[in-house]
Amino acid sequence: MANDIAATPQPTPKAPTPPPPGSRWEEIIYVFITVVLGIIAVTTIFGALWLTAHGISPIPESVIALGSTATGALAGVLVPRPSTASAP
Repeated sequence: MANDIAATPQPTPKAPTPPPPGSRWEEIIYVFITVVLGIIAVTTIFGALWLTAHGISPIPESVIALGSTATGALAGVLVPRPSTASAP
């Protein structure tokens, strides 16, 4: 009897499957990232204009770096993915 229990294969637990591509969470995350990066880029532009209007002549490099990074990341998010089809 003890040998029967030991010889019986035990089912292995399955790992949770990731959501399918194009799922609702993927869309929510995409929209969230796009909105946040857009807000950062626009706020940086208006911040630089405000600093210039109030007489702060050299715009701090951190403001320029923040705006450039947000704009580059936004462009990277919005560029369509390359297709996997091979050229003829």
